[in-house]
Amino acid sequence: MESILKENLTTLKELQELENLSYFWISAKQELILSLIEGKTVLDMGCGTGSLAVALAKKGCKVTAADVMDISNSLLNNGGSNEINFVNLDAERPWNFFTPFDCIILSDVLEHTKDDNFVLSESYRALKSDGVLIVTVPALPRLWTEHDDLVGHERRYTKKEIINKLIKAGFLIQMVRYWNSVGALVLMGIKVGLLHKNYSQKDIANSWLNKSLLFYFKHLENKVHPPFLGASLVLKCRKHHQKKI
Repeated sequence: MESILKENLTTLKELQELENLSYFWISAKQELILSLIEGKTVLDMGCGTGSLAVALAKKGCKVTAADVMDISNSLLNNGGSNEINFVNLDAERPWNFFTPFDCIILSDVLEHTKDDNFVLSESYRALKSDGVLIVTVPALPRLWTEHDDLVGHERRYTKKEIINKLIKAGFLIQMVRYWNSVGALVLMGIKVGLLHKNYSQKDIANSWLNKSLLFYFKHLENKVHPPFLGASLVLKCRKHHQKKI
């Protein structure tokens, strides 16, 4: 357990460094998620460094940021305010919230869990009637690389698989799209041996390429849905008033 915690802390530190450099993947995905938010009370489950929670608070949301790691200091360093309530919580244990939320965000969370059905069931229970769930997950199992192993992924999802799990949990799918077609092409190149991963995300964040990709994502890919290719899937769902059994 101690080694796992140290690994997670290292990952959080690396994420904070990339956020400080406005890394295109983080900044563009955060902007996309913010565009899908509804309501005022928001749960950011698996909040990581807390940067999304801070952005939500700045938009006027009352935010609960939850993570298995204690990132309360990170929230303060990111400019967290009294509008953010941090909860130290494992997503695969019961969510004991007293009041339901208008919106729940599961951004790159489900792929790290052993029982994603449990997490979706708890999300359903923690939402208000007609509340919104926003989900992002890595897409396309055939794109699995060593990176998935290194960051602790349990799976990559097909569109059909994640839709079926959400419907089974009681959600109506309002939007589903692939995202990050550039990343998908890079992963395909690595898989077939055309590209070699001899670079780091920090190298890209410090280069001219980062600004170019950030412009592309914010002004094109976030607005135009790639029809069949992307390294991630993004879904917006609504809690159904009568859960299907």
